[in-house]
Amino acid sequence: MADDRHHEFAARLASICAVPVTPMDAHREIDLASTRRLAEHVAGSRAGTITVGGSVAEFLALTARERLDVLAATVDAVAGRTPVLASVGGDLGSARQEARAAGAAGAAAVMVHQPLNPFRSPAGWVIYHAELAAAIAPLPVVLYLRDPAIEPAHLAELSARSPNLVGVKYALPDGLAAFTAAVGERVVWLCGLAERATPDAWAAGATGFTSGLVTVDDAAPAALLDALRAGDAAGVQAAWAAASPFEELRARRGGAASVGVVKTALVQRGVIADATVRPPLTPLDADEVALVQALATS
Repeated sequence: MADDRHHEFAARLASICAVPVTPMDAHREIDLASTRRLAEHVAGSRAGTITVGGSVAEFLALTARERLDVLAATVDAVAGRTPVLASVGGDLGSARQEARAAGAAGAAAVMVHQPLNPFRSPAGWVIYHAELAAAIAPLPVVLYLRDPAIEPAHLAELSARSPNLVGVKYALPDGLAAFTAAVGERVVWLCGLAERATPDAWAAGATGFTSGLVTVDDAAPAALLDALRAGDAAGVQAAWAAASPFEELRARRGGAASVGVVKTALVQRGVIADATVRPPLTPLDADEVALVQALATS
């Protein structure tokens, strides 16, 4: 039963993993009506999975209760069309509790955020993830890896200890080939740096990628996925070029514009009602809003 569940989920994960924003109103409160519209919009795209509470969703600015409310609204709106991942993190006890609640609320899997403790060790990193995975088995687990201190041997140990680890969102700029060589195809490898980094990651063993763009418009992400699967080099270049202007806007100010760009684009398309973000993020300035508008009409 668990193996079938893992296999089915892994097949969907090896695709485009949509990472939606968390809609908020002008008072910085969660806008659940916009959350449902956004979920319905993404469920109609080429995304194979939807991650609730990713970094672009302002995970660290939300309470556990808010994250569960957004998850429940998303699962309800998606209505089984697309598997939903719930993001968890923080202290191990809270992560276990939130992951169990997410599974009960209909999440198909959990995505575990990178532990932020400044004194973490690689051995402690393995223990954290292995204990969390064991506590929520057989619920599938996707790991968010962006810590340069973690080496392929650490991930290989975690993989051996955690049979419900089904995917790795790899968000480092290089080194993926060493990890795929160490762990192999037992897990699905996602490029966690979106479309612009995906062609290189694909060559190193990735079979899927995360995307904020797909939540706005799935044309370029879908074209990139199809071209990569077909080994169509010209198609990959064309899709990469189509996605790049949006991703370049998101990279402004060292990435501080990322969430605001996605929210502003969704407001302009009428999917969500407001582009408000919570501190420590800041909204786009007038020039940046104009750039998003110009991109939408180009």
